[in-house]
Amino acid sequence: MASFVDPRFRATYIPSEKVDALKHRAVLEVETLLADQSSCQPPCLCVPTVPEPADGEAAVAPKAKRLASFFKKRTATTTAPTKRGAIENEVSSYLQSASVESDTDPLKWWKDHEVFFPSLSHLAKKYLLVPATSSPSERVFSCSGNIVTCHRASLKPDAVDRLVFLAQNL
Repeated sequence: MASFVDPRFRATYIPSEKVDALKHRAVLEVETLLADQSSCQPPCLCVPTVPEPADGEAAVAPKAKRLASFFKKRTATTTAPTKRGAIENEVSSYLQSASVESDTDPLKWWKDHEVFFPSLSHLAKKYLLVPATSSPSERVFSCSGNIVTCHRASLKPDAVDRLVFLAQNL
């Protein structure tokens, strides 16, 4: 999926029999991302107003809701098929768009083309963004790479473990 959303590669290195499955998976993931994004929006803090009673009318108290009414399933009012069709069209137009130079920065390309592919850009952000911190395991691998060099390639695994442990804990 990461190479699919990279504008330099798209579906170039994906076998042709798997492209349709990948397009379908991309559409499903975009739908999921958009649904998660819309559900994370802060709720509206609107306060309902009760109209003032007219002259001569008795004030009618609003009907109290029961707790169970909040848990009833509501029917979806959005038109999912049209949304899915729009995402499918967006994926198809992305695959057919002009090729990109191999030295192009994919994140900058997506920033420039986010207007043309708004839904697909969410998928690109998910797969192309790099975490800001390096994990401790990366530091251990780097340390072991510094210990096991060409001149010390015949070290036994136990010796490498001890040397890495000493290097990380001194």
